[in-house]
Amino acid sequence: MRKGDFDTVGFHGWYTYLSWFPTGESRKFLKNGIFGKIEPVHDYGAVELAARYSSIDLTDRDITGGTERNVTFGINWYLHRQFRIMLNYIFVDTDANADDNGAVQGNDNPHILQMRFQANI
Repeated sequence: MRKGDFDTVGFHGWYTYLSWFPTGESRKFLKNGIFGKIEPVHDYGAVELAARYSSIDLTDRDITGGTERNVTFGINWYLHRQFRIMLNYIFVDTDANADDNGAVQGNDNPHILQMRFQANI
């Protein structure tokens, strides 16, 4: 619900994700509907290869937020059941309206290299 005399707007987005453990592990699905921790079966840990495609459209009625699509390729190294290193390479495709009201360049196609260390204690 928008404040004032503005019409209600709706945005939509979606993604699909695929991953594979060449080291033989698998994701455990818990009773409460979430994935459990990865349990490496080797002393050197577990390796996961992943790909993701996502899309979002932030344009509706009087809002022209633009559209964006991302393709991500990633590799995750689970050193232990509580620690992992994640490396992603992301291809971004935006339209001309994805410009933050002129604060950034619309119709841009940056490539992003992202790395993080995660501790799940």
